Amino acid sequence: MWQVDFSEFETTTGGVWRIAGCADYYAKYELGWHLSTTCNVLDAELAVRIAITEAERLAGGTALSEPLTDPTTGKIRRIKLVTDNGGAFTGARFAAFIASRPELLHIRTRRRPGSRGRGRALPARVRHHPPRSTIKINRHNIQTTKTEPKT
Repeated sequence: MWQVDFSEFETTTGGVWRIAGCADYYAKYELGWHLSTTCNVLDAELAVRIAITEAERLAGGTALSEPLTDPTTGKIRRIKLVTDNGGAFTGARFAAFIASRPELLHIRTRRRPGSRGRGRALPARVRHHPPRSTIKINRHNIQTTKTEPKT
């Protein structure tokens, strides 16, 4: 099972960067990140393509569908790709991309992207006052610093 989601980070100059990541829940491995100033279907699709490329690299360069195909029946054991109901994942273009990949099965959660992953499992202190992050980006590196929330 893979999960794709976006995270937002404010820059020190007031801009916003969005990072789309894809994690493999079984392997506990991050399959890649796509960094952008937008959060649209193209960014979501690219994040999944990056994940597929990394999964194929880890499998020794074989196509993603190959290790998922039963040799006797030819049936593909599909990877569940879990997303929220954000606009990047609900449109016809993302659905067409997923349909073109027989090894993927798209599953959307009920949660809306506005919840920002703050569920009841988190302590109330964290749910209501999440730490903020600031990213400094230059040509050579990315630095992240945590700042206290505004009260």
